[in-house]
Amino acid sequence: MRRYGPKPKPVGQLFWSRVDVGWTDECWAWGGTVNLKTGYGHWTTGLSRGLTNIAHRVAYMLTKGDPGDLQIDHLCHNKVCCNPQHLEAVSQAENLRRSRADGLRVYRKATQCKRGHAFTPENTGDNGLGGQVCKTCKKGRASANVGA
Repeated sequence: MRRYGPKPKPVGQLFWSRVDVGWTDECWAWGGTVNLKTGYGHWTTGLSRGLTNIAHRVAYMLTKGDPGDLQIDHLCHNKVCCNPQHLEAVSQAENLRRSRADGLRVYRKATQCKRGHAFTPENTGDNGLGGQVCKTCKKGRASANVGA
């Protein structure tokens, strides 16, 4: 079969061309698409290769191998950093423990619940997992269950 056009570039070359590689102790910023909800870099090779992943995970895989079911933790706390020296494969439990210990959240906190109640200090509770609970909605659910 005869192919036309230039030979496809290796995945690693495509990926690293989007990263601002610097000194080994610096953060290497992802220069591609960033998910506005999570703040993490997002990378895809396109439909022909079908690889879509979080940019820092790809950086880890290209330099240190497949982490399997482990999550990749940013030791530098910079969500767009792709420096392999700043990345460590850890369990989900460890990643959550570290984020809570450092006062970090993976997602930006919502300003209101899904029913439109504002998340004010008086109306916001903790769900025990680091998430927010609307006290107005919780109170409404509790009163609805009393007569049941």
